[in-house]
Amino acid sequence: MWPDMPSSARFTAVMPASGEMADHLLAIQHRAYAVEAAITGCFAIAPLHESIDEFVNGQLHWIAAIVDDEIVGALGWTKLADGTIDIDRVFVDPALHRRGIGRELVAEILSLGRTTIVSTLSNNTPACALYEQLGFTVSGTTEIGIETTTTQFHRHASYRSDILLRDRIVANLQRFDRRSLDAARVAAVAVVLSPVEGIVHYAFSQRAFTLRRGAGQYALPGGGAMDGESRIDAALRETAEELGFTLTHSDVLGLLDDMVTRTDHVITPVVVWSAEPLAFVLDPTEVHDAWHVPVAELDRFDAPRLIPSIDGARDVARMPVRGEWINPPTAAILWQFRDVALHGLDTRVDEVGHPWWTAR
Repeated sequence: MWPDMPSSARFTAVMPASGEMADHLLAIQHRAYAVEAAITGCFAIAPLHESIDEFVNGQLHWIAAIVDDEIVGALGWTKLADGTIDIDRVFVDPALHRRGIGRELVAEILSLGRTTIVSTLSNNTPACALYEQLGFTVSGTTEIGIETTTTQFHRHASYRSDILLRDRIVANLQRFDRRSLDAARVAAVAVVLSPVEGIVHYAFSQRAFTLRRGAGQYALPGGGAMDGESRIDAALRETAEELGFTLTHSDVLGLLDDMVTRTDHVITPVVVWSAEPLAFVLDPTEVHDAWHVPVAELDRFDAPRLIPSIDGARDVARMPVRGEWINPPTAAILWQFRDVALHGLDTRVDEVGHPWWTAR
């Protein structure tokens, strides 16, 4: 998290259709754009003068920043016909400027992994600097008045599902000097990659609340290997049983480091690829719910987050999943998957702490 970010800050989708929420957001928008007008000398900014009816009827999707249970800023966006995300506006209460909240709001929308566009007044230096820091490039400028221009920014989609990405992941896993461990208690999990509207996602689930172990925990599909079963076979079988995906050895791209858990299991993460979209058919005795999550979310600028362990053990590394921050061992696997498979790094996660309750 940004160093000065309020510790209670969270970011979530909202629907300010009417009522107090819309009034509250519009008031923040007016205050924020008044500051921008003072910075740029341009007082013809449309959101500065927007009425409540125009605001409510704007047909925007919204992500809100919430601090101490109060909305303090928001990002409004639309989705174009080709899937491109168009950021229409970003605003934060001036009382909380320079706290990283605007950056977090933009990072939330970038985690969808889609091509993203945005424009701002060319002399709005803080906004231009923010977009460049987050990987946008300038795509053009437009004159909107005397000595007044807007600058358009563009950020390409992350992780399109194609053979180039697949081959890159295979090459990265093959060159990685994977650590293999022997153990009496062997398990495997699958990082299952598949496209959603052409963008690579991975499969993620919440375990059933009726399970004896790990009830309600967030996890990748997987479980213990049966007698004589290879770890790859275990990962594929568990994925089929839990999520209903029929995948084979030919879909396996490679393996990550074996990992020792607090229950003394050795987990082998298996990276699996499907060129076609995968539909969930869940086993309700094992899985409460499941989602396809954009792998782009793993690239958040503030991930992983290192959190001191409450029992004084090694720091716990958390990774973002669907706007939440999850813990090891799953978080550690996703961290290594990102660094090794996607970026070709040699990141090890064996020193990452695991929360005490993962042994339950």
